[in-house]
Amino acid sequence: MDRDCDTGLIVDTSTEQDSICAGTIWIADSDSSISLVCTDTIDDTNLSGTCGGSSVPIDGCTLTFNYTVSATRNGDSFTGTATRSLVSSGTCAGAFNQCVNQEITGTRISSATPNCTTPILPSTWGLLKSRYATG
Repeated sequence: MDRDCDTGLIVDTSTEQDSICAGTIWIADSDSSISLVCTDTIDDTNLSGTCGGSSVPIDGCTLTFNYTVSATRNGDSFTGTATRSLVSSGTCAGAFNQCVNQEITGTRISSATPNCTTPILPSTWGLLKSRYATG
């Protein structure tokens, strides 16, 4: 569930399925116009990380992106929180500032080993994995 940082109002909810593949090196989306610098700590039960970066899509306009996440796995479930923000500065026509707090939950639905050769899904734990790869 996503909530606006300022108002606390729900701005999005979704339910998706994805796989968590231990030991996998994740590759971030190479089409991104924002070059991110990330730091993270990941182990068997905890994930915490921060990414930040900026982009100049047009002269005089700077977009700054920040993302922080913290998640904990307990048995077959995980819970976490994340905050993502986008701040525009300069002469960004049509750009806006946005901050969203996310509540993240998940539960293992199969004891089968996932097919880890399948590409990660966007907007899921897979995307989160791609942003916080250690390698």
